Amino acid sequence: MLHLRNKQLWLVLAPVLLIGAGTAAYQLGWNRWANRQHERALQALDRYDYDEAAECLDRYLSVYPTNPDGLFLAAKTARRRGDIPEAQRRLQLAITHGAAAKAVAKEAQLLDMQDGKPVHLGALLQFCDANKADPQTPIILEAILEGSLKANQLSYAMTAADWLLKMRSRDIDQAHGLVWRGRTFWRGRDWAKALASFRQAVALAPDYAAARIWLASGLIDHADEEAKPHVDWLQEHCPRNVAARLQIARLYRNQARLDEAAALLDEALADAPNNVNVLVVRAQIALDANRATEAAPWIRRAYALTPADRDVSAVMANSLRLAGRADEAKKYQDKVKELDDAIEKSADPPRPK
Repeated sequence: MLHLRNKQLWLVLAPVLLIGAGTAAYQLGWNRWANRQHERALQALDRYDYDEAAECLDRYLSVYPTNPDGLFLAAKTARRRGDIPEAQRRLQLAITHGAAAKAVAKEAQLLDMQDGKPVHLGALLQFCDANKADPQTPIILEAILEGSLKANQLSYAMTAADWLLKMRSRDIDQAHGLVWRGRTFWRGRDWAKALASFRQAVALAPDYAAARIWLASGLIDHADEEAKPHVDWLQEHCPRNVAARLQIARLYRNQARLDEAAALLDEALADAPNNVNVLVVRAQIALDANRATEAAPWIRRAYALTPADRDVSAVMANSLRLAGRADEAKKYQDKVKELDDAIEKSADPPRPK
């Protein structure tokens, strides 16, 4: 009788135990998958692929949505890829779920810096100068570079680019530094030195998308035919990258393929509705086709996002001029000249010690 009762008990418990074991195995599988996503994100960051890192971290956080370290890394990644609103959102979530206060305070400084508010510039430069071996220093220098370029403080940008090049020796690190140096030359309108930096970056790291994007961007402005193989590479290797799609569309625009360019940028805006560069070029294409009314919403959105941007003011002036509103257009033309003069004044940066 006892044997019978034990058998009956086992028949009741066995399904429960099997379900429990299955649930544990399922959860373990999800945990392992999530941890692989975190590892892949770190690997992507190591090669400066911020888009892939962001996608991997989104997948990681789908399993661990309240993990403060994951949220903090996602905030840093969003900032490094230039998505300031997303970086701020992720950072607030990281704070809510217990991210380390000291790390959060430093990241908040970098967000301000990268958003073109250089209130912490002196302190950040001092930290980098005193801690050149710190693994966080190159990341801080990126924020200094982005913020300095936005604020037309090219001397600080060139200093940061030079330090970045001296700190790491891998080809991909050197290419990364050369892109920043090229961007600084470009902002200072030294086109030849900028293109030389971008070409050197591509030669060192042919698979580094950012180097291709910036070289293509520069060549589209100055040598369409030379730009084409780099644009073809972008189409093949990173067709979903918003910056890559922008360069493809810019080349199409130069080739008078306006409908193709417009369609490509509409897709890009669906993925990145607040990308100012895409908004500006989309508006330019509408103006090329004499559709000023169509261009107006993109121009207004771009101006609301970055009223101090030179290209935004230029497309605003062109739109108003085409609409016959010359007096209003002059206000923005004067602003373009003012911004151009500011760039000229900062175009001869001193070298770092």
